[in-house]
Amino acid sequence: KALRRELGTWKRLSHKNILPLLGIARGFSPSISMVSPWCENGSLAAYLQKPEGITMFDRLRLLQDVTSGLHYLHGIPVVHGDLTPNNVLLNNDKRAVLTDFGLSSMLGDITGFSYLQRSCAQPGAIRYSAPELLMLRDSDASIQPNIRSDVYSFGCLALKV
Repeated sequence: KALRRELGTWKRLSHKNILPLLGIARGFSPSISMVSPWCENGSLAAYLQKPEGITMFDRLRLLQDVTSGLHYLHGIPVVHGDLTPNNVLLNNDKRAVLTDFGLSSMLGDITGFSYLQRSCAQPGAIRYSAPELLMLRDSDASIQPNIRSDVYSFGCLALKV
């Protein structure tokens, strides 16, 4: 049920800086596979490690792309919750697109927002997390991702770029 809601949310997203969900496939494994366009330029993390020089203009354009995609999400309103250089891919035009909607899971609607839970698949994601998301409340329940925590993650990502 949660996966269906997540797929429904991702399928409705339509923006030049959001990786589109083309559909789902079954039969490759016990779970459902989510199908999206192939981004041959890989992740922002890998791109930043390439030995050839990346100009300041290119870096600023990539940050503008991420900001544009994040602004779109927050306007819906959807909180990404796991914004890292590994969750930003470069399309064939080397423009940044936000992804990782397939690895995240829906937490539910809280105060009108759709929350995508941070995936534990990438241990490096903790360095992009807002400090308050790492702290426990009295009830031992962690604080949910929100727009402010996405902005914090973007700041960390911008420093990396």
